[in-house]
Amino acid sequence: MEIIDISPMGCRTGFYMSLIGTPDEQRVADAWKAAMADVLKVKDQNQIPELNVYQCGTYTMPLAGGSSGNRSPYY
Repeated sequence: MEIIDISPMGCRTGFYMSLIGTPDEQRVADAWKAAMADVLKVKDQNQIPELNVYQCGTYTMPLAGGSSGNRSPYY
């Protein structure tokens, strides 16, 4: 199994996960936890890949309020 992407839904109510192969519950859980840990480390929007008008429908929202607290409920 290979996880290709974990991305937030545009509505900010959850995430999409794209993968190839048969999911293994523990590998998915470990990848999810690692991805959320990476999200919590972001201090500046310039560190977010694909954060632009062409690749992200909500590119102006990721650090709304300037606080990493906006992301912690998902972790």
